[in-house]
Amino acid sequence: MSVRRKIINNLNPLEKNKNFFLGCIEMDAAYIGLTVFSKHGEWIFLEDIPIEKGTPPSGMLTDLMKDHPFFICQFEKIFCNLTTPAFTMVPKEIGTGIENDLFLRFNHSLNNDEIAVTDESPQAPAVCCFKIEKKIKNMLESAFPNIAIRHSMSHLPQVLPFLQMADKRTCLLNFHGGAIDIFLFDGKLIFANCFESVGHEDILYFLLATLYQCKFDFQETTIVMSGDCDAESPLHLTLKSYLPNLKFWVRSKHILAKEEFLKLPAHSYLTLENIFLCAS
Repeated sequence: MSVRRKIINNLNPLEKNKNFFLGCIEMDAAYIGLTVFSKHGEWIFLEDIPIEKGTPPSGMLTDLMKDHPFFICQFEKIFCNLTTPAFTMVPKEIGTGIENDLFLRFNHSLNNDEIAVTDESPQAPAVCCFKIEKKIKNMLESAFPNIAIRHSMSHLPQVLPFLQMADKRTCLLNFHGGAIDIFLFDGKLIFANCFESVGHEDILYFLLATLYQCKFDFQETTIVMSGDCDAESPLHLTLKSYLPNLKFWVRSKHILAKEEFLKLPAHSYLTLENIFLCAS
């Protein structure tokens, strides 16, 4: 069960002030998240809108654009963050452009109503090529001409400077919608991939196999958990029994959270916090 919950902060900040520093739309198969930050890192607004089973994300987005005050605001910077397993990492030396469409097709289908886009991270030696529904892309760019569409596999490596154990071998786990992103850091990004899973035993296998292949000692590596995971879940309890240096992501000191946000599990919103850290 998702530990992210529907949070409706008072809509007054969006209705009184139409101009903000940073807005972010996070999209997955399970929810659409909306958040707003000030230039100084104050978390102004957050709402998670669950997508009902069988409802296409484009349909939910269409409804939100009709009457949600977020979509009539102006943002100095605005991002759409996609957290999906449909991506391919392409080495930067190969180049970017239309050929990445071909690389994406090696691993994923690309339907006529979908388009391949790319996202680049200064922390990674590769470009992330991923797919998005054409209708969603057109709607987002129509509402916000300055929007940047990003993938979590591109911007999460930029979290390295903010990890508490950045000077040691560190593993970042990000859980979302039945999949897990695994990042390994040793002063720089060593490994990044996403694994689809069906249970906590699968996740443990993927993690231990990745650590072994990359010669990271699981007893010495700091493992940081983020995303859709709960301290009381079988997943966390299973990992905890094997990994002595397991911990949850702690909210960055650069984020100024009001009381209502402090009640939320900070690790569940790492992707949104990291958008601010990358933009500021």
